[in-house]
Amino acid sequence: FPVGLAALPWKLAYPRPFAGDVVRWADERALDANWVWSIMRVESNFDPEVTSWANAIGLMQIILPTAKSLARDTDIDPTRENLMRPAVALELGTKYLAKLLGRHKVVPLASAGYNAGGGAVAKWRKQFGDVDVDEFVERIPYREAHNYAKSVTQTLARYAWLYEGRIVTLDL
Repeated sequence: FPVGLAALPWKLAYPRPFAGDVVRWADERALDANWVWSIMRVESNFDPEVTSWANAIGLMQIILPTAKSLARDTDIDPTRENLMRPAVALELGTKYLAKLLGRHKVVPLASAGYNAGGGAVAKWRKQFGDVDVDEFVERIPYREAHNYAKSVTQTLARYAWLYEGRIVTLDL
């Protein structure tokens, strides 16, 4: 693991932008802030104005129908322009992450749900949910969600080590 000066280039590759909003919403929703940075890094590479081929918008790559659902009970107007505002993207994105983590209990499964939808993960849990989480991730039938769950978990481990000197462990 990189330490001391060897960690500096890694920290450039794994920055922690929008720290105030990330920490605020992660704390409020009992999420690991490193997971939020991991999602942002994988989803948008921290570009608040990016739009994907699937029409997902902003830092957290939220599609408008999901944003509309998440914006209920808030003062947020879920528009394309507002999803490009980091504060809005982080408020709604962390709300969705908390919902998924509450439903699927472990970061790799919740991350897969962020990519493929919570319903897909629920279906997979019925099909092969009796296996350990590492094997579960390997069985995810959607290649994008499979790779996404692994990438986000790997990125989370890097953030935890670089900024906290902590090795991430997962409940299998």
